Amino acid sequence: MLNLLTCGFHCWYQEERSRAEIGFELAKGYWGKGIMLEALEPVIDFGFTQMGLVIIEATVE
Repeated sequence: MLNLLTCGFHCWYQEERSRAEIGFELAKGYWGKGIMLEALEPVIDFGFTQMGLVIIEATVE
């Protein structure tokens, strides 16, 4: 089965424990529908409130 959406943290910098990178993928047929905004909001909130992150970084391509 093809994944339509992936979203999560990677590169959690253990020495700092306050910074991580977030990454996601969305199948092209679903772009422009607001799906990633809806998916990212709770993930980012989790990063700040549960993981204790101060900085969340992302690279956009």
